[in-house]
Amino acid sequence: MIDKFNIETDIPEENELLDYVIQLMGEYCPYIDYDYDIGEFYSDRSFNPASLYTFKNRYNNYFGIYFTYDKYMSDLDIQNTLKIRNIDSEKFWYLLLFIYDYCNGECTSGYRCKKSSREELEDLIRAIDDNIKGYDYKGNKPFRMKSDKELKLTLHIDNKQAFTIKNPDTLFFISLFCNSCLIESEKLDSNSFYKRMDHRSFEEFSSIESNSYFIYFFASMFVKFLSLILNLKLRKERIQESYY
Repeated sequence: MIDKFNIETDIPEENELLDYVIQLMGEYCPYIDYDYDIGEFYSDRSFNPASLYTFKNRYNNYFGIYFTYDKYMSDLDIQNTLKIRNIDSEKFWYLLLFIYDYCNGECTSGYRCKKSSREELEDLIRAIDDNIKGYDYKGNKPFRMKSDKELKLTLHIDNKQAFTIKNPDTLFFISLFCNSCLIESEKLDSNSFYKRMDHRSFEEFSSIESNSYFIYFFASMFVKFLSLILNLKLRKERIQESYY
């Protein structure tokens, strides 16, 4: 365990121990820039180096945590679980500190980050696809999508209902076209138009969350990290397979 991080200079050996932290920072501490064309702040998928500096500085000045490194390393349940999942326990310690500190900031005086267009489209696609159960097709009759629930997509303008879609066929095509757009955006992620899909903005006022949300958010960050690790391992396996 490092006693103090070097603040003035990035030392490769120190940053290697922060590998898990850096990976998760790409999701929760993205690089923020300002788009002068639209007059908004936005984020991309890379982590903000300033966030790493903040973490190191707060580590050096003590987080105020109630658990210790020795207690963490001597907990056999934790260490055995990490070993089974092939997770580096030393790197995981710094990840634990980062998540704990980040949750404190997010749930007591943080500014909520709104979802990007990509995330909102993914949520819409998922909501439609999870509730459309295939289609009816009999003889020469045209197909119709079906659902065992009433589906409705409503557009409000100035808090007044302006347009509503209830037809499962139309909702199915919306999901299909949105998904095609997301796939296309992955191919053209260097295009400035498609980059807008990953832009996020921030709410104007800070907020204080309940303890139950703190617990939920704390757990969700670990789940997100595990999914990142799993995806990274899958990509490495595919690269290795391509050599054979």
